[in-house]
Parts: sequence; structure tokens; C-alpha cells
Amino acid sequence: MGIGGASWSWHAQAWAKLQERLGGSFNTVRALDRRVPGQAGEARQLLLQPHGSRRDALRVIAGLGLLGGGLWLGARSPLGDSLLADLHTGRGQRQDFTLADGSRLSLNADSAVDLQFDEQQRLVILRHGELMIQVAADPRRPLRVRTAQGEIRALGTRFLVSQEQDASRVVVLQHSVQARLIDGTTLDLQEDQSALMNARHITPVVGDQRHRADWLSGRLNVLAETLPIRVDRYSPWLTLIRAK
Repeated sequence: MGIGGASWSWHAQAWAKLQERLGGSFNTVRALDRRVPGQAGEARQLLLQPHGSRRDALRVIAGLGLLGGGLWLGARSPLGDSLLADLHTGRGQRQDFTLADGSRLSLNADSAVDLQFDEQQRLVILRHGELMIQVAADPRRPLRVRTAQGEIRALGTRFLVSQEQDASRVVVLQHSVQARLIDGTTLDLQEDQSALMNARHITPVVGDQRHRADWLSGRLNVLAETLPIRVDRYSPWLTLIRAK
């Protein structure tokens, strides 16, 4: 049966809602509709479920093979991380969130996190990208940010964490945190201190690193990072590039 009238209107509204929900990932899902037309309808229905069930829906899609070929959105890819994440931003998008405990979370462009908050813990899992968090005090449940290399533990503080290719970067903007690697190695960091966490070491970074939070106000500092990569992430809202 062809698409027409009210059916076409519903189709357009559904895809508009999907685009709003998935942001920069929408074009990839739309490509699925072109490349796997016999299955995209089912995928679309699953993806249009409420936000809380979206991760489960995507896992079902993956399990059914609906994202075959070059469209596999597995958890190991940044795109898959974004679609499966509790909170995420697209390319050129920054966003602020208030978490269940009152903490304030800011995500830089192209970032994704999962949240595990219950009566025993407050855990933010950084899948990729960069975040800044202003932690609401709760001594009974110290907030932790988990990365591929380990965890950063805080009580009431403000700090920045970025997931880089082979390391995690921590910059303490207020009070203190404890960085811990998967093997148990720890290092306490005080206000204005920063460190890089890799698989085996936590290495303090010399010098003031607070400029790394400039993205919160829409500015970008280009230091040793590769310029094309940085611009690719930030270009839609980039207002200043200051080289040093």
C-alpha cells in the first residue's frame, strides 16, 4: 500500500521526532531506511519509543541484525555510544543537564555519558568526549566519573574530564578529586591541578590547565592538539581560536 494523505503526514512527523531525538545521528538512521527498506520500518518504530527504553530498543535492533552492513551502531563506536547513551551531544552541540542529585553536568560537543544513580552510588560513565561537572555534596554517595582508564572520585567539587584516544584528562576547577586507575593506582589532585591517566600511570600535568574549560563559554584553545580534529568537533559554534 502506498504512502499518502494522513499516512504520509504521520511518517513525516515521526521522522522529524526521530531527528530531534537523535540529533547528528539521524542521517545514519535515515540511511538505514534506504539500504535496508524491508527492516527500517521496524527499526524506526523501536527508535521512536520513549527515551528511557531507547537503549534497549537499539540493542534489540542490533540483535535482529537490523543495523547490518556499514550501519552497525555497536557500543564500541562513538556513534553507537551516542545512540545508546543516557545523555549525549552531537557535533557542534554543547548542553547542560541537571542530574537527579542536583549536580550540574555540561557536555562538550560530540560527547556521551551513561548514568547509574541509585541509593548506593552516583556514577557517571564517560563513553567519549568531554564533560564538566559541578558536584552536589553527598558524603554517603561520593560521585564518580568512570572513563576507559579508571575513575575520578569527588565529594563536593567542580572538575573537567575528557576521554582522549589512549588516556583520560582530569582538570580540577574547584576543591579536590581522587584519580584511580583500573589497577588501583591513585593520585589526589587539588584545585587547579590536572593529570593524564593512561593504562599504567597517572601523570601530573605542569602548568595552568583551566583554559581547557573555555568550551563552556564557546571558546577553543588550540595547543598541541591536531587542529583539523578540534575544528571538526567544534566548528558549528566556534567563536574564537586562540593559538599558543
